[in-house]
Amino acid sequence: YFVILALTIVFTYVFIVVCRKILQQLFKRTSIIEEKKKETIESVVKNTSRYLFATIILIAAIKPFVVDLKEVIVAGGIIAAVIGFGAQKFINDIISGIFMIFEGTIKRGDFINVNGEPEGGTVEELGFRIVKIRLINGKLVTISNGEIRKMVNGSVEKRRIFESVIVSFHQDRVL
Repeated sequence: YFVILALTIVFTYVFIVVCRKILQQLFKRTSIIEEKKKETIESVVKNTSRYLFATIILIAAIKPFVVDLKEVIVAGGIIAAVIGFGAQKFINDIISGIFMIFEGTIKRGDFINVNGEPEGGTVEELGFRIVKIRLINGKLVTISNGEIRKMVNGSVEKRRIFESVIVSFHQDRVL
């Protein structure tokens, strides 16, 4: 049992690492996707692969102790439905995160203000459930994706800069 479980852990880990390396090499060799999107996709793949790894190991660990795995999966589905009613906030965070990532609302490295807060920061990590923002003062803020109601992205392509220049009344007009 332990040998099979160890082999499952090793093969799953190697498979996930190889997939991540292939994705990194693909991004290095192509210039179709901009750098911020590459970093965002890599971050999402990293987080998702952790959950996938844990799920595969959990199933491999439970399998020898259960006569019929289908019954456990059905029971797990019923329990998941019951928990789902209690985990609506979690599901809301996940769905909001999926839309933010795939719509490209924010990317890793963007400067954003969230929910009308006066202090903004740079997106350090973007996942399906949370966003980590490094504020200007150096503090790291973690916000659930479902809590983000209004977001101002300061890193979008078009930007205006207003600067006032004080010129003496007697200054020559030719510069």
